[in-house]
Amino acid sequence: YLVGFTATNGIASNGSITLTGPSGTAFPTTATDYTVDGTTVSSIVTGGGTDSVTIANPSGAISSSATVTVNVIGVTNTKTTGSNVLYVSDSTDQAPVSTPSFTVATEVTGLSGPNPTSLASGATANYTYTFTTSSTGALTANTGGIVLSAPTGTAFPASATDYTVNNVAVATLYTVSSGTCTATTYSSPAASVCIVTPVAVADSSSVTVVVAGVTNPTVPS
Repeated sequence: YLVGFTATNGIASNGSITLTGPSGTAFPTTATDYTVDGTTVSSIVTGGGTDSVTIANPSGAISSSATVTVNVIGVTNTKTTGSNVLYVSDSTDQAPVSTPSFTVATEVTGLSGPNPTSLASGATANYTYTFTTSSTGALTANTGGIVLSAPTGTAFPASATDYTVNNVAVATLYTVSSGTCTATTYSSPAASVCIVTPVAVADSSSVTVVVAGVTNPTVPS
């Protein structure tokens, strides 16, 4: 992780910086996996291996309003997919402030689909996708997102009730940007859609997504 922030009131040479991630995040336990403004951290004050870590400032006194960059190698991401934020505070400015949001995704294996019920150009068809989550790819019910993308011209339906995950009806859809879920409600048919899973899916588990009423792309004659 690369985190930048402004030390509003400065940080003393014996001060500290605290990073807090979403639940399930695990910051590394080795101090040398952290740098502050390019200087390797010598000690972790508390929280290595958890979602909130405090590191000793290795850089000497940092002046007020200075920009500080913390680099962390080997963070384990949360399993909560979708939009997340980190919180940063220091021993002088103790009120945490949030970073810009970032998106956590998960890998899948054994993907099969879309297996449309019709291959006709421009036809309406049902699509079925099956895949297996990775060994760290569990999805939380009503939080985890599944992105479906198809060729340009495909139109996934705008109604959540046209989608099921493991035979359970979906309640929420979001748009997709750069291959990841956004926080914008999906309301206009497009070639990519983010499905919020209505059921929990464990690590290394099979998932079946069925979409009714997809419009196939039109193939020029």
